[in-house]
Amino acid sequence: HFALVGPPEETALFVPRILIMLSLYLIGLLFFLTRLPESAHPGRFDIWFSSHFLWHTFVFTGVCHYHHTIQHMSSFVHGRMSDWEYKSDWT
Repeated sequence: HFALVGPPEETALFVPRILIMLSLYLIGLLFFLTRLPESAHPGRFDIWFSSHFLWHTFVFTGVCHYHHTIQHMSSFVHGRMSDWEYKSDWT
């Protein structure tokens, strides 16, 4: 919603962060759908680093990244953070 109604210069700050979040979800989904690495090495990745474990790891990381992005977006929109502060914290 913000990307459609927000000012373009503000939208440009947050869209890359949302794309990173979506990429993390997609990577997790690819591990889950392909069942890698346990499909390539049966019995070696039964619990740790199985596709299900990796899926949870990437989705959890994506959710944490999203939460961090929304906190920054809220601070930025409500004027508690300047454009320069946002960019310096992002790196």
